[in-house]
Amino acid sequence: MRDVLLSSYIAKKHKGEKFTDDELKVLKDGNLESMVSTFVPLKNERYNLQLQCVLKSMKYYMGNEVYLEQVNMEDEYKEHFVGCQMMDGDEEVFFAIGGSDDALLSVASRFAGEDFEEFDADAYDAVCEFINCTNGMFATKLSDQSVEVVLRPPVFYGDAHISGKNGFYVVTMGLPDVKFNVIMSVSDEIRLKSLKSN
Repeated sequence: MRDVLLSSYIAKKHKGEKFTDDELKVLKDGNLESMVSTFVPLKNERYNLQLQCVLKSMKYYMGNEVYLEQVNMEDEYKEHFVGCQMMDGDEEVFFAIGGSDDALLSVASRFAGEDFEEFDADAYDAVCEFINCTNGMFATKLSDQSVEVVLRPPVFYGDAHISGKNGFYVVTMGLPDVKFNVIMSVSDEIRLKSLKSN
């Protein structure tokens, strides 16, 4: 598989197992939506759609070196630095990007197409806009299914603790220089506590 976005994740999950004919067809076609639906087990179709939007956005804005490393269901998550956005309406959606300062600087730099050396207002704006673009794509897909949501402004937290009543997904993404996490929640009661806020 030429595309690195999902190749290492799929290879790790299928280690020692043969691909079915249907799986081989999906791999050959290379359609991202089909690959997510086939190879990334998620608990419902909303999450499938959300991850598809996240990966499309990652590939478009982060370039061909970004890759999916792992997907875990968690009840709580702690992170040094988190940029997040809520959507509400017919669905309650929480989307966040978490990581070290270096990781989020790398995300900001790739999105903006310029090198940020410190997390200043420009880097903050770049990550916020990346979050907006990713969530906007998901909101559009939901609208196509007659699900209306409203995007709230992105917010940043330091030393964040996130918890969810029904669990949420933590998706680890990699770039050549850093790794960072994407937090996805649909229709859950997400709680976020922080000692710091920006």
